[in-house]
Amino acid sequence: MTKDVLLDISNKEIRADNERLKRELAQAIAARAADARTAGAAKQHSNFLEAMLETMPVGVVLAQAPSGRILMGNKRAEEMVRHPNL
Repeated sequence: MTKDVLLDISNKEIRADNERLKRELAQAIAARAADARTAGAAKQHSNFLEAMLETMPVGVVLAQAPSGRILMGNKRAEEMVRHPNL
């Protein structure tokens, strides 16, 4: 093979690799954006739940089953048992 043919093959391989890397990068960027949207929605739901718990006139404690580990509670529950939930 001549030098020009070898260079042409190398250039084609490099272009193909570049295109593949561009596609992979675009996919990674899209996945990261989707993750950010999901995290934002989860934070919004968490904030809503916390606000709702704090405005309730009754004591509420959320615990994990079956361990019973306390996940969250409101101020009214703390006042009732005279002990912080978390």
